[in-house]
Amino acid sequence: MLAIIEQADTLLPIDCVRLDTEAPQSTLRKAIDTDKKVLDER
Repeated sequence: MLAIIEQADTLLPIDCVRLDTEAPQSTLRKAIDTDKKVLDER
């Protein structure tokens, strides 16, 4: 999955964020945690 996203010739990488690489206190991560919508749970 990561290879598909990282090598896509579209804007897909802009729409995908790897939260495992974001610091827990980063502004981006806080915003995502606040506004997130769960599309799929495993």
